[in-house]
Order: sequence, then C-alpha cells, then structure tokens
Amino acid sequence: MTVKMPNSVRSEIVTHSLSNKWAVLLNLSGADRFDKLITLKSEDNRRTIYIDKVTGFSKSGAVRKFKVAVHARDYRIEHEALPGVLAAINQRSRKNLHSHSGYQGCPKYAEHNEPCAMAYNTVDMVSLRLLIEKLNCD
Repeated sequence: MTVKMPNSVRSEIVTHSLSNKWAVLLNLSGADRFDKLITLKSEDNRRTIYIDKVTGFSKSGAVRKFKVAVHARDYRIEHEALPGVLAAINQRSRKNLHSHSGYQGCPKYAEHNEPCAMAYNTVDMVSLRLLIEKLNCD
C-alpha cells in the first residue's frame, strides 16, 4: 500500500505556499492536478515546483522528508546550503534527475519516457517552507 501525504500536511503546505505568492494548480473537480503531486506555479508564471505527496512518509503518515522537484533551469545548487535542504539523488541513476508524467514543461531525456526534473529533499516542514520562499525569489 502506498502511503500518501496526510491532508493536514498538504493543507499546511498549501497555506504557506499561497502566502508566498505561489498558486496551487488544481483539476476541474478542485483536486490536485496529479494524484501524487502538489503542483505550484509562481505568481509571475515563470516557475513551477512539484511537491511529491508519496515519497518521504512513514506508514503512520509521519514526515521523513519532502521531495521538491523543479525544472533544471530553476535548480540552484546554493539552495543545498539552506538548513535541512539536500540534493535528491535518484537511487537508480545516481543523478539528480527524476521522471514523472506530471513534470509538465520539463525536458525529456533519452533514458526516460517522461519529463524529467531536478529535485531537493527537505528534512522537515521548516526546511520545506524555507525552500519554497527561496524558490520564489530566484
């Protein structure tokens, strides 16, 4: 069974994102555009970030980490110096390259059949909030 992000955690992320001028992209029924992602668009429509709703949660729903994917052009190595923010290295490829059909607008690479993004892991809600704020300032 896949463990998903608890609704209370999603609500906290959405509230913080909205207060930092990110829009949450929803489908026509008002749910997240993708079942496994929270998709956020910057107010100026130049950047999109994707927060994984499956990776990083224990069976009880406790947060182990958050995975935040961005277009490769928006990835900043200096953000890895923020407290609790690390590069998310793909366990199979050993690269910071992650594929998902929901990463719309991201490039496709020969070894993947889906769009690919680079990603950060954050260790807790505090570091996720800090990263969300920084990503909107770039």
